[in-house]
Amino acid sequence: MGESVMEGTILKWHKKVGDKITKDENILDIATDKVDAEVPSQGDGVLLEILYKEGDVVEVGKVIATIETDPVSSSVHNTLANIPKPTDLKPAPSNSQESPASTQSSLQGGIFDIVMPKMGESIMEGTILRWHKKVGDKVKKDENILDIATDKVDAEVPSVAEGIVTELLYKEGDIVEVGKVIARVSASSEGSAFMEQMKHPSSSNAPSFDNISSNNEEKINNTSINHTMLSNSKRFLSPVVLNIAKAHKIPLQVLDTLTGTGIDGRLTKKDIETYLNSPTAKSTQIQSSNTTQVTQTFSPTGKTAYDPSQSQIVPMDNIRRAIAEHMIRSKHTSAHVTSVSEADVTGLASLISQKKNAFQQTHSVKLTFTPFFVHAVSQCLKNFSMINSSVEGTNIIYKKYINIGVAVALGEKGTGGLIVPVIKNADQLNIIQLSRSIQDLASRARDKKLFPEEMQGGTFTITNYGITGNLFGSPVINQPQLAILGTGAIVKRPVVITQPDKSDTIVVRHMMYLSLSYDHRVIDGAQAGYFLQDLVNILSKYDPDWLKVKIPQGEGYLTLKKKVDSLKLHTVCEEARCPNIADCWSSGVGTIMILGETCTRSCGFCAVKTGKPPVLDLNEPKRVAEMVKQMGLNYAVITSVNRDELEDGGASIWRQTIREIRNSHTCLIEVLIPDFQGLETAMDTVFSEKPDVLNHNIETVPKLYKIVRPQAKYERSLHLLKRAKEQFSLTTKSGIMVGLGETKDEVIEVMHDLSRHQCDILTVGQYLQPTKIHLPVRRYVPQEEFEYYSHYGRELGFKHIESGPLVRSSYHADKQAKAALTKL
Repeated sequence: MGESVMEGTILKWHKKVGDKITKDENILDIATDKVDAEVPSQGDGVLLEILYKEGDVVEVGKVIATIETDPVSSSVHNTLANIPKPTDLKPAPSNSQESPASTQSSLQGGIFDIVMPKMGESIMEGTILRWHKKVGDKVKKDENILDIATDKVDAEVPSVAEGIVTELLYKEGDIVEVGKVIARVSASSEGSAFMEQMKHPSSSNAPSFDNISSNNEEKINNTSINHTMLSNSKRFLSPVVLNIAKAHKIPLQVLDTLTGTGIDGRLTKKDIETYLNSPTAKSTQIQSSNTTQVTQTFSPTGKTAYDPSQSQIVPMDNIRRAIAEHMIRSKHTSAHVTSVSEADVTGLASLISQKKNAFQQTHSVKLTFTPFFVHAVSQCLKNFSMINSSVEGTNIIYKKYINIGVAVALGEKGTGGLIVPVIKNADQLNIIQLSRSIQDLASRARDKKLFPEEMQGGTFTITNYGITGNLFGSPVINQPQLAILGTGAIVKRPVVITQPDKSDTIVVRHMMYLSLSYDHRVIDGAQAGYFLQDLVNILSKYDPDWLKVKIPQGEGYLTLKKKVDSLKLHTVCEEARCPNIADCWSSGVGTIMILGETCTRSCGFCAVKTGKPPVLDLNEPKRVAEMVKQMGLNYAVITSVNRDELEDGGASIWRQTIREIRNSHTCLIEVLIPDFQGLETAMDTVFSEKPDVLNHNIETVPKLYKIVRPQAKYERSLHLLKRAKEQFSLTTKSGIMVGLGETKDEVIEVMHDLSRHQCDILTVGQYLQPTKIHLPVRRYVPQEEFEYYSHYGRELGFKHIESGPLVRSSYHADKQAKAALTKL
């Protein structure tokens, strides 16, 4: 399931020893730290052996089951060939000598360790924010047990199995190394025994929450609070709370009177800080200052002299500690030098001002200066490979890829720290793709929803301090990179311009400063200077012609819009927010959606409304036919929502719609149909009407089905296409979205599957997130990769393949069909 994958967890066996199995039938479900997946059989036969039980973690390449496909021949092995390593959960070691093969279809129990997960390559520890379960609580499989925080992201840690929480090994606020066991869950009869112990706490073996260990608990010995006094405390106090209490000399009696907002009423860091800012606390501090002698001393160890009566101590949070360490390490590592240049961005400012409204209306994303900065920098780095490199010892590592990090300030006015998400292969993206990527990453960064890999692998960083009005600064290099660009505020200033006749004129221009901090160990001033000048030239000469956006308008578009509204019909162009709506509608081509506007499924990529559909409209087919006739369409595309609550999935309405169109108008008809939950009689109802093109989108690669199409099945969709071809000789078509987390090889495998099932037409397009609640874009695919899919598809024998960033299943459907039908 990925290059770095080493093992996977067996979730559920769907077959037991002795069961008959058909080829491609799902045998078991597996889980990784990234995705769940199904493991199909490689052939027909009988399940001979099951070598691991549910809940077991198995290394990649290990045989997990044996199928007898021929009484004479040897067995065929299903293997966990490509399974990501689950770094957060694993079963505890067992003393049982039972053979793995002895357990077949159910989890027989055991103690499972919950470990501190590794959330990224550079992350070595995490902080326990909140326990959602306590010792003795029941927990369901995949239920969240606790929240953790790292210096980059917050995350939830789920349970690997259903059972009883038997141990919590760390307290809230504790900092724990990656891989350390933090809790244990009993998923067997041991859980029952444990509950008996909980009922009889007098037993010497009864577990106690008070025995939770902490690697970070400090001894607090002063006149206000110490560990001796803790034994008299009425509540549990975390190390973070104790440290703050020590620093501010808060008496134990006061701590016991404060109201806690944490689990079981525990005091949290926020509770203490709220108290410290209250009039009661300030009064206590003043009283303390009257009896405490203030000493002003200088300490060579880095201690700061201050007046405790007029000061407040607040411990650094995880992000601030990480930033502090990273900045100091960078200063100690690189020989920092900063060069500054000035850029005239009047043309760029004018371009953005003119195009921003149309751009946002068409692409649902704001047009700002940042994507232009990223685009210009990525183009410059192609000519200055030294600036896109890093140092390892005495070696210089030249990066042949360009990954641009964009600094994002967190919290109100930047009080939440700083994070740098990375745009991978930025030099291969256009302004539209960069705009989407930057907005998506920045939004999720502020919500702490970034994936670890989205903050890694940068080769150059841009920080925009101009957003706060600053003209320029001297940014600190983001290690292990060798340079960082700071962009200052864009301001109008009088500038001297030399005219063609060599006379000088003072004009008002939009000007900005660009400051480049670089590592003088390997980058000299001249090279940095030339890089800045190239960057200035690019920013000064952006040509607006290449970024023209087309808003929905024109006679064709307006006519079609009026017809759709008057006939109370729906189009997938509007419902799914297709970026090509202006192009298609202006030429009088649209995709009409039947069976209402409410879908019974909730796919992670689709913007169509979901919920309980209204009563079926039996007059809808006639209105669709009337629209097609009035528009004089030569090519009609019909699609629908899923109506799983109907006995035939809406197939009868499909049949009637096709018949009504053909009775009133002569045109080619393409139908983009759902899977009808695999009901062949429903499929055949539509197939028997002989549409000119039968389209059913495969949408994504098999491993992503559970998050992209949770109510669909990959094999079911392939079967539908195969049946349409073999039983009814229809021209078949399918489409796939890219950018959801699939690999190039996985896309190629889907293309092979479609080719083997005799699909005639294929579309490949970039997935674009329709709203914030839908699946995020994991990657913007470069144009070169789309071209590769086109070439590969032709080699596989598709009659026609349409592949590009804005390609959609119905985009230029008439041209796709014409090209395919000509070759049939």
